[in-house]
Amino acid sequence: KELRVEAMPTIIVFKEGKEFDRVVGYQSAEQMMAWLGAIERGETRAGELQRRAGKRADKDGRVDVDARMDLARELAGSDKEEDLKAATEEYLWLWENMLEHKESMRGVRVSFMAGYMQHLAKKHAPALAAFTALRDETATRLKTSPEWEDLRDWIVLNTRVLDDKGTVVAW
Repeated sequence: KELRVEAMPTIIVFKEGKEFDRVVGYQSAEQMMAWLGAIERGETRAGELQRRAGKRADKDGRVDVDARMDLARELAGSDKEEDLKAATEEYLWLWENMLEHKESMRGVRVSFMAGYMQHLAKKHAPALAAFTALRDETATRLKTSPEWEDLRDWIVLNTRVLDDKGTVVAW
């Protein structure tokens, strides 16, 4: 409990008595060696993922959506305020833009990613506020020009992200 281990396996590296980095879940030998090499260079997993994800769009406008999702999840697992803020920003960007870059993520967006966003919203009040604002913007669009995708997003944001089923039932 003290180390915030929520899943097995969880591997934590300490430097000078303080947690430096952690990985959760199965890691292949190759992944583990890459992670340990990054630690040896003084880089955390989030830093390595940030480097892999790069900018949101390369010179040709392509985005590595999978890398951005991995980065958002990694940042959301932190307890550092700056990481949680960055995770919130990544999830907001992904929610608004990922389908333009990878249409096949439609199901992931409203299932797994929505669940990850809910977990972040429960532990980080600014994320809850940002995701609530996203829901409210979607509701405004629905009032002016109703579209099926906005309705689906509004329902998912209420039920899966904000855990606010009452709003949908009242509607």
